[in-house]
Amino acid sequence: MGRMYTVLMDGATIGTAAQDLIRISAPSTGIVILHKVIVTNDADETSQQAVFQIHRASTDGTGTAATPRLLDLGSTVFGGTAAVNQSVDTTAGDIIHREAVNLLNGFYWVPTPEERIILSPSGRIVVRLDTVIAGAIAMTAVAYIEEIGT
Repeated sequence: MGRMYTVLMDGATIGTAAQDLIRISAPSTGIVILHKVIVTNDADETSQQAVFQIHRASTDGTGTAATPRLLDLGSTVFGGTAAVNQSVDTTAGDIIHREAVNLLNGFYWVPTPEERIILSPSGRIVVRLDTVIAGAIAMTAVAYIEEIGT
């Protein structure tokens, strides 16, 4: 088993356009495994449908740099990069997972081990809100990742 990290977008205000919530880029010398993604609506009480995607990407886009946080404090820093709440989206590649949910319930993607997404060295993965929502809302998103080989 490699080193485990979380990438967190904490209570960011998401506008009324579709946008990339989390982007993770694997290091050039290792792989990254996506173990789990959770997106929650922090304050809005309006029932509305939303579509979330997990997709590969060929560019980084522009967002707030995020520092992946270790679950084991004795390990080293993450070898790749991450960003959250992107104002310029990545160039989307293959959609790996797509799911429609009610924002009141949130989005919980917890794959079985066989279904986990593996990023090759320098690969990118994105968690995207692919729906125009009614009014800006605060959302929290977290991805649990494992880094192997750096």
